[in-house]
Amino acid sequence: MCGRFALTATPDRAAAFLGLPELEDFPARYNIAPTQPVLMAIAGLPRAPGSNLPDRQPMLVRWGLIPAWVKDTREFPLLFNARSEGAAEKASFRAAMRHRRALVPASASTNGVNQAASGDSPIGCGRSMAGLSPSPD
Repeated sequence: MCGRFALTATPDRAAAFLGLPELEDFPARYNIAPTQPVLMAIAGLPRAPGSNLPDRQPMLVRWGLIPAWVKDTREFPLLFNARSEGAAEKASFRAAMRHRRALVPASASTNGVNQAASGDSPIGCGRSMAGLSPSPD
């Protein structure tokens, strides 16, 4: 599971990869951690009349999920990872997985531990990770 990731692609390259019309300029980031802002392509938004572009829109969001049913956010730990094989059955992720899927572009990912001590190294490739978009309310 990913604890940190990097996004080093140019805005033009990230937009083309995600099927977005255009992105504002942003700097390369090599150590993105939970709670930091991340770029996300939100799916399922209304298309402009006559448009043949994908129904995706870029959004900058805080990395982490607090389920909609949580009453006091200070009492609930911020979720930032889920195992794909069981997330759809977990109450914390169920509604978001059903209705608010998104793509998070990444150039590399790592588990976030001290890489020199663990021998772990970032996995580098141009790809997207599955994400869950914020609740519209």
